[in-house]
Amino acid sequence: MSAIHDEWLSAVVAHLVFGVPATAALFAALGVALIRTQRAFGEAVRRERAESALRQTQRLEAIGKLTGGVAHDFNNLLMVVKGAVERLSRDERPAADTRYLGMIKTAAERGQSLTRQLLTFSRQQALNPESSTLRRGCRRSARFSSARCAATSRCAPRPQGGACRVSVDVGELDLAILNLGVNARDAMPAAAR
Repeated sequence: MSAIHDEWLSAVVAHLVFGVPATAALFAALGVALIRTQRAFGEAVRRERAESALRQTQRLEAIGKLTGGVAHDFNNLLMVVKGAVERLSRDERPAADTRYLGMIKTAAERGQSLTRQLLTFSRQQALNPESSTLRRGCRRSARFSSARCAATSRCAPRPQGGACRVSVDVGELDLAILNLGVNARDAMPAAAR
C-alpha cells in the first residue's frame, strides 16, 4: 500500500510540476486577453461617440452655412427695399403713404436685425459689442417683444436698481429679451394669457 501510495504521489507531483505552471500561464493569457478585449470594446465605444459627435458637428456646420447663405441673400433683398423706401421718402407724399413707407422701413429694419442674428448664428458675422445700459436695452426690446406676445398678454420689463453698464451686442440683447418674453408667455396657463 505504501509503495502504491508513493508511486501515485510521485506521478501526481510530476503532473503538478508541469500542470500548475501551464494552468497559471493559461489563466494569465486569459486575463491578458480579457483586458485587451475590454480595451478594444472601450476604444470602439469612444470611436463611435467621436464619430457621432463629428457627424453632428458637420450637420450643424452645414445648417450654419445654409443659414448664413439664406440670411445674406435675404439681407441683400432688404437693402433694396430699404433703399427704395428711403428714395420714395424724399418726395412729398400724402400722410397715408408716408405712414405706409414708415411701416415698410420698420419691417425692413427688423428683417435686417433678424438676418444679423442669423449671420451671427452661422458665425459669418462677428458680434458688435457696444456700451449700453440694461435699462435702455430692456425698454428698446420691450417694443419688439410686445409685438410677439399674444394679444391678451403684455410684455413690460421693469429692471430694478440703478443703471448697469454693459458691453453687449444690441441685437443679441434684443433677441435674449424677446426669447425671455416668448418663453414666459408660453409658460403661462392659457387662462392667464
